[in-house]
Amino acid sequence: MKRRKVAIVACAILVVVAIVGAICWEVVVPLRKRQNSASAKPANAVSQLQTVSYDITYQGKHYAKTASVYVPSTYRKGTPMDILYLMHGSWTTGPKLAKQMQSSLDESLLNKPMLVVFPTYYPDDTFEVRDYRKDYALNRFFATDEIEPLMRAVESRFTTYSLGVSEADFIASRTHRAFGGYSMGGITAWEMLAAKPQYFHDFMPMAESSWINKTTGGTTDQDTAASLVAGLRARNYGANDVTVIAMTGEKDESKSDMIPQIEALRKTQGDIMTQQNLVYWENPGGKHGLASLKAEVKRGVPYLFVQ
Repeated sequence: MKRRKVAIVACAILVVVAIVGAICWEVVVPLRKRQNSASAKPANAVSQLQTVSYDITYQGKHYAKTASVYVPSTYRKGTPMDILYLMHGSWTTGPKLAKQMQSSLDESLLNKPMLVVFPTYYPDDTFEVRDYRKDYALNRFFATDEIEPLMRAVESRFTTYSLGVSEADFIASRTHRAFGGYSMGGITAWEMLAAKPQYFHDFMPMAESSWINKTTGGTTDQDTAASLVAGLRARNYGANDVTVIAMTGEKDESKSDMIPQIEALRKTQGDIMTQQNLVYWENPGGKHGLASLKAEVKRGVPYLFVQ
C-alpha cells in the first residue's frame, strides 16, 4: 500500500515537472527568437530611398516636384542627423541618380552616416533638352528660389539639426548642412555658395567651374572669385565659416576651367578661401561620368561637417 502511494506521488511529481517544463519551453524559446531577431536586425538593416514632394512656381507656372532622400539604416526619428543635398548633372534626375548612388553611399557613409537629398533642377521633363548650356538658368533658379521650399519639405519630415523650418532655424543649423553637385549640378553648388551661404557650411562642387559671370557680367576668374564670396562677406563670415571641396577627374575637361578659378579664389580672396578650407582634388584617371562622381563623393565625405 505504501509502495502504491509512493508511486502515485512520484507520478504526480513527474506530471507537474513535465507541465512546468512545457510552460518554460513555450516562454523561453520565443523569447530567444525575439532576442536573436533583435540582435540580428542591425546587421540586416539597409538604407532606404524615400520620396518628398513640394511645389514651386517657375516663370509664372506651378510645378509639383519630388526629391529622393537617401536614409541610412542608422537614422532614427527624433535623433538629429547631418544632411547633404546632392544635385545631378544634365539629362537625368535626382531620383535616377539616387538609385545609381545608393549602394555606393552605403559604403562611403558607413562610418559617417548622413541623410542625402537628391533633388531635380528641371521643373519637369519637358526641360530636359540635349543642350546642357540651357540648364544654367535652372541651376541658378534652384539656388536662389527653389532651395527653401525643398528644405522645408525635407527637414519637416526628417530629423536634422534644424529645430524648425524657418529661415532662422536653417541659419542656426548651417554647420550640419552641405550642398554638392556634379557637372551642371556642380554649377548649382557654386551658385549656392554665392546665393545661400547662410544655410550651408560645406560645399562640394564637382566636375564643373562656376558660370556666375553669365549672371553678374564679369569677364575674369577674379570676377568669378569675388562674386562667389560676396554672400559670405555680406554676412561677415570668415575662413572658419565655410569649407569648399572642389573635385574633378584627372581626365575631365572641366579641370581646365576649375583650376584657374580655384587659384583666383585663393589669391584674391585669401582671407576667406585658404589652402585649408578650399580643397581641390583630382580623381586619378577619372573621366566625366558616374564612376568619377562616386569616387569624388567618397573622397569628399570626410571633409563634411568638420568644424
